[in-house]
Amino acid sequence: VTRWSAAAEIRAADRDSPVVRELARGKADDLLKRLADPSLHDLAANPLLLTMIAHLHHYGGSLPANRAQLYQEICRVFLGKRQESKGLLSEYLTISQKEAVLCHLALDMMLRNKRDMSRAEAEGVISSTLQSVKPDLSPKEFLDHIQNSSGLITERENGIVAFVHQTIQEYLAAVQIRERSLLGVLTDNVTDIWWRDTILLYCAQADAGLIVAACLRSNSPAAIALAADCAEEARELSPEYRHRIERTLSYQGVSGDPNMRAIVGVALLTRKVRRVLRLGHGSYMVAAPISGMEYEFFLEHRAAAKLGSSERTSASTFALSSESATKPVKGISARDALSFARWITKVVADGWSYRLPNPDEAADPIVDSILGNDSLSFYTAKSPLGGESANLVELGLRPGRHEHPIDIIECILQSLDWEAIWTFLDELTMIPSRLADLRAHWIPDETIRSISSIPTFEPWPTRGMVAETLQFLAL
Repeated sequence: VTRWSAAAEIRAADRDSPVVRELARGKADDLLKRLADPSLHDLAANPLLLTMIAHLHHYGGSLPANRAQLYQEICRVFLGKRQESKGLLSEYLTISQKEAVLCHLALDMMLRNKRDMSRAEAEGVISSTLQSVKPDLSPKEFLDHIQNSSGLITERENGIVAFVHQTIQEYLAAVQIRERSLLGVLTDNVTDIWWRDTILLYCAQADAGLIVAACLRSNSPAAIALAADCAEEARELSPEYRHRIERTLSYQGVSGDPNMRAIVGVALLTRKVRRVLRLGHGSYMVAAPISGMEYEFFLEHRAAAKLGSSERTSASTFALSSESATKPVKGISARDALSFARWITKVVADGWSYRLPNPDEAADPIVDSILGNDSLSFYTAKSPLGGESANLVELGLRPGRHEHPIDIIECILQSLDWEAIWTFLDELTMIPSRLADLRAHWIPDETIRSISSIPTFEPWPTRGMVAETLQFLAL
């Protein structure tokens, strides 16, 4: 990107100078920041699409405001390209006519859950539309031209064709649905992950009301998450639907109904983990810490699994307030952090695998931008793949921050059954030297919170009781 920007700026200025190169570097840096967005970064992995994105950014001064506009510009640049030899197709097929044929092909592939198809099959799909656009043009000639002159269609292997990128197929399918008034195709598939991006690209070009209504009716975590995403990308959406989405996803909106909490909890987490930042190592990190409410959903799911779904309860381990529900959760053990990562991979089921960061990933400067100025630390997994055992997890320390990622007293008070612990400790022979080690290692004076800041609890745990409890946990 940097070299391309320099070459383009030098060519435009018709000279090479430090001023020209500095201007080119500024444009390249701006584009690289934009490409950190996972949706754009995925496109940029294709050299041809990266060239188109760089072209639009460099000569337009910026990228279009949303993905649908970006893909529209890319498609029109592709379809308007001229090769050295200009044939009848370039002379007599307009960009809109080419797009009409490709939109028909894209929607047919989406309806059949296909990312590619045989050339013969593709020719059969476009033949009827091509007859309406240009009757004397054969499907073979059309595909040859699109493949050779624009690159929007590529041949992956002998006789197998596909769009240059899956999102281009999804965009063109969305255009076809909008122009042919086929909205039912989308409202019938709000729970199908295959249609997610096509739905979002449609909403970016139209009123999203009917799609949002279908999402909210489904009571599916994936669909409720999709409704919120549609509201963000929609060209237009009534205030009534926006309020319904906001209420559904708010802490107050889900606090009363245990079953709805379970559905909305997964929806919130689905949206949370889709917002990621790319690390220098090539992996991605969720762009914000897990909140108290998000972790509470995990605890409720775990409790329901032990009790049976019919005995699901809305009782909260943390008894969160509205304020603490939105703040980063604290007081989590290494074992529970690992369990949470495995659980979220299972319930979100979006094809990604979630884990704790390893130490190299945690050292990325992006981590500080995610945690901000909050006095938070975090867990890292020692093994390259994130670790499967709590023994492989260590503290991720931030210079100048708290030494521990957990508030010991808060963790003990909120997570343990004190009555059972007292009974057990009465029968347990305590080892004085071990207690001293525990006190010194786990409960340094500077990290203990004032007892007065914790809600009244009987029997009241003393400093010694906390140390004894930690020994109990270690055993």
